[in-house]
Amino acid sequence: MLTARHTGTGDPGVRVLPFDATHHRVLLGPHRHGNLELMFYAEGSGVDRLGDVAFDVAAGDVLLVTPGVVHDASGIAGARGWAIEFDAASVITVDATASNRARTTGRLWWSNPLLTPFVRAGRGPRHAHLRVPPDRHDEWVARMREMEREHAERIDGWEEVLSALLHVTLIDLARFAAPHAAGLRHQGETVLAQVFELIDARYAEPLSTSDVAAAVALTPTYLTTLVRQRTGRTVLDWIHERRMAAARELLLETDLTVEAVAAQVGYTDPTYFSRRFRAHHGLAPGRWRTAAGI
Repeated sequence: MLTARHTGTGDPGVRVLPFDATHHRVLLGPHRHGNLELMFYAEGSGVDRLGDVAFDVAAGDVLLVTPGVVHDASGIAGARGWAIEFDAASVITVDATASNRARTTGRLWWSNPLLTPFVRAGRGPRHAHLRVPPDRHDEWVARMREMEREHAERIDGWEEVLSALLHVTLIDLARFAAPHAAGLRHQGETVLAQVFELIDARYAEPLSTSDVAAAVALTPTYLTTLVRQRTGRTVLDWIHERRMAAARELLLETDLTVEAVAAQVGYTDPTYFSRRFRAHHGLAPGRWRTAAGI
């Protein structure tokens, strides 16, 4: 099953945000997310933007928002629904045995088969649009309402319920996306699996495309082409993505200085780290930590 870990703010790794045109995130205009988010439109219609792509959204539509993508929902007009935001670094697939559990806790979103639709969305906004079949619409609305209630009331066991409902939702999304793209591991993409596992294990070290290519016995040029074709990003993009995920966790859960965080996630130059973090999140690390409530 999936489990949600608490962050340093006292909130779980899963947040349920009912929205309409008056929600503060909607009124904010263009902004970037640090976590994964799905936007489910339950009723009404309007326009939602990811990057430079505008989507006409209506009841039953789902938009997948990946970290760093510019999101602008200010044009949703009369549309209403729910946004489910989750910290993918804390959403893990837990196997039955303790040894497997220890092995899987480091898995991040790009290597989790349940999150393949988000990997596909990372290849470009046009892949970020899915649709809940009409005969499943009422079921999704009921599930979103239950998730909202659990998140708001926080009765004993609510974290487990919320995680289980997120699990079901992610399975649905993977099935909705199945006609367009199968999971990376189910396609037999063993090289990609090796690449992501290597990045996950060594992101805190000096790590280049050439290092990764040598580890998987490919030339840097071929590996770059393969990864870009399959994911829409380069090997270096994924290295930085992993480092940013680790940096967010340290900023939220520790009182380490920005310089210390930079060193722990693989950046020898804290200025360069801050520049990369700002480009990825829209805020410098210190301001992002303050905005997150730390």
